Amino acid sequence: MRKKALAILLCLTMVLGLAPAMSVSYADTYQAAQTASSFDKLKSLLEADGDANIMLTGDILTSERPYTPPRYAGQELTEEELLVIYVTLGKGKKTVDLNGHKLEWNFGEKYAYHHYYLFYLPSGAELTMKDSSGKNAGTIETSCTFKGLGRDRKYENEDVSFGNLFYVAGGKLDIKGGNYVCGRAKESWAFCVANFADWKKADINSAYGYTGYVWQQMNGECVFLESGSLSIEDGILNARGYRTLHTEGPVGSPKLYIERAAAVRALSGSVDISGGEFYGRGGANALDIADKVSISVSAGVFSTNSYGKLMVPRNWFAGQYKAWRLMIEESRQYSDKNGPNAMAGAGKIGLPEKALDMDKGAAGTLSLTKDGKELAFGQWMGRNIDGTTE
Repeated sequence: MRKKALAILLCLTMVLGLAPAMSVSYADTYQAAQTASSFDKLKSLLEADGDANIMLTGDILTSERPYTPPRYAGQELTEEELLVIYVTLGKGKKTVDLNGHKLEWNFGEKYAYHHYYLFYLPSGAELTMKDSSGKNAGTIETSCTFKGLGRDRKYENEDVSFGNLFYVAGGKLDIKGGNYVCGRAKESWAFCVANFADWKKADINSAYGYTGYVWQQMNGECVFLESGSLSIEDGILNARGYRTLHTEGPVGSPKLYIERAAAVRALSGSVDISGGEFYGRGGANALDIADKVSISVSAGVFSTNSYGKLMVPRNWFAGQYKAWRLMIEESRQYSDKNGPNAMAGAGKIGLPEKALDMDKGAAGTLSLTKDGKELAFGQWMGRNIDGTTE
């Protein structure tokens, strides 16, 4: 009996001895979490060197953009000149907990032809994104307010917006939760719209035969991995439209330059996907992975969809007062530097066969859909950009 009492007393002593240590550990963790309720505070925490644990404590709306000089008529800009970074992360390991809140980067009514990225991760910068609220309620979104498409509105090249989220250039990005929405679409009524294919006709006046609803889009992609590493365990990534959308040339011999955006686009480095949802909306790809990228996929949902009739911009030429509006539509065939039929239909799933981690049962944990219809495991292998199979 005495031994039993001593054993109980010893256990109680050990428990009481651990209590102060547990209390200190909790206090340290609590103090380490820095809160952000404004974009300026979030920006300053991310740009500073050193480790940081950041939690959003409220919804944040910002319409600020870095200053970019105007582009003059006929002026061509290089890719470096078109690239604009808003927040460059400092060195160190940083975690951002969306905590169920929304961070919206709204471009307002003034469109921007530059390619904006909200977060830039250079070498030495590590960022983990998560949402402790569960169900990926926390959201980061790039958005805009659309101009009208009435009789007196021109939709020109400088009116196209590209709002992107993460640019990884040697850094490390881990996504463990959250909802990431790039771009926005709106169906608007338009008058006297020409199909781009008909714009090649010398008699442009005969090409205008459509008046009705067309889609306007703000374009954007979620993650561009130039180099470094990307790991995705959970979260929803929504890309929209294109990363290049440009027209030039006179009536009769116009050129259309287009390249699709993607939920994840990678040129080099490593990509590890063990969960999450990836959507290519408005003609965007779900994935766009270069051959030299090291990629492993064990689970995920991948989906693309078509766009119907979509407004595309055009250059303005003196004397062509009727040549205001152009559109592309999935039922027509187009050709650009990506090859014939590049504009037809939905974007590609873009999941390379080498990415599948069969040891983890990838085939049984993948869901792939096109325009809402689920694809069988063998149907999506080797899909072209226009949705057909090779």
